[in-house]
Amino acid sequence: MSRRPEYPKLERDKDGGMVMSSDNRSMQRGRRGLARTEVCRPSLVWSPDAPDEKREGVVLDLNPRGLRMRMVDEYPTGTLLTVQLMRDEEFQVPLSQPLTVLVVHTQGSSDGFYDHGMMLQIPKIKRAGFVRPIRVSRPNVRLGSAQRMFTAAGRNPRRGR
Repeated sequence: MSRRPEYPKLERDKDGGMVMSSDNRSMQRGRRGLARTEVCRPSLVWSPDAPDEKREGVVLDLNPRGLRMRMVDEYPTGTLLTVQLMRDEEFQVPLSQPLTVLVVHTQGSSDGFYDHGMMLQIPKIKRAGFVRPIRVSRPNVRLGSAQRMFTAAGRNPRRGR
């Protein structure tokens, strides 16, 4: 028998992607690596192939790896899209640079909207080619220089020694 305390398994912990290990010591909530930040940000969405056909949507939450967007239109999983977050509700003033995203899941709701889980596609930064090292010339100092600095190692009369 183990001496470790038995942690209670609550009814509320059975839902929400909670995974309990067999030894009842560790918990992990789903597969999400980063916490989501809830927002309500209007945004425009379009396909890179057809930039003139912009659709409206609302970003419900986001994190550094992706976002969840609610739209009237449905995009299938695996679609590459461009998302432009907007500053105003009239979809006129952009908030930032457009983002390239990949639709990883789509879920319909009873009220006619579709929630899309989108993963950010961060472009890889190209590594610079070979860079020749720059040699910095050292100052020319002679060791037998006539200029020297001496310090006086004397007694301090104020200290009384």
